Amino acid sequence: MIQNGFFKSVALALFCVAASAAHAQSIVGSSSVEGRSITLFSDGTWAFTDRQRSDCKPVLSDLSFCGISPIWTQTPPPSAGIDAQFMRADTEFVQFISDRVGTAQGIEMDSAKAVILDGVAGITGVRVRDIPVLSDEPAEVDGKDAVTIAFSVTFRGVPVVFANTILLEESRLLQMQSYVIGATAYSDDHRALHATFLNLVEMD
Repeated sequence: MIQNGFFKSVALALFCVAASAAHAQSIVGSSSVEGRSITLFSDGTWAFTDRQRSDCKPVLSDLSFCGISPIWTQTPPPSAGIDAQFMRADTEFVQFISDRVGTAQGIEMDSAKAVILDGVAGITGVRVRDIPVLSDEPAEVDGKDAVTIAFSVTFRGVPVVFANTILLEESRLLQMQSYVIGATAYSDDHRALHATFLNLVEMD
C-alpha cells in the first residue's frame, strides 16, 4: 500500500507544473479597514471579507469556493503558482490556478490546452502525444463558458487522472482542476467530484 506521505510527494512534484510566471491574485493576508475585515491579494487589491458567505473561502479577488464545510479541507498548495488547494479524501484534490494572460494577449483555448499538456509532459518525461486525453468537452463555471479536459498520467509509478476546467477571459486564464491519485480512468465518480467542485465556485 502506498503511504499518504508518498501521495503528497507525488502531488507536490507533479502539480508544480501548473505554476506560471504570469501568476495573479493569490491571497497574501488579511487586515481590517474601519473595523471591517478585508482579504489582501498579491496583485495589490483587497476585498471586504465580511461580505462573503460564512461557508465560502475567498480564493481570488473575484472568486470564492463555497459550501465547502465539512467535506472539503483546505491544504497548503504544493507550489506558489497554485492559488488554493482543497482535499476531499486522501487521494482526491481540487486546485485553482490563475494566470494574467488571456485573449487580449492572443491566447486561444486550443493553445491553452496545449500549454497545459506540454507542462505535464515535461514533468512526467513523456511525449504530449503519449498522454491519453480522456475527455474534452464544454463546461460552465458560475454561468461562464469554459472547457474541461481530462487526461491521465503516470508519475513515479503512480497513475493520476486530472479533470481540468479552463476558463479563458480577456486578461486571465483560470484553471479549476480536480485530480484523483491512483486512478486510471475518468470515472463516473470523478465526473461527479468535478461537477460538484465546479458547482461550488462563485464568481463576482
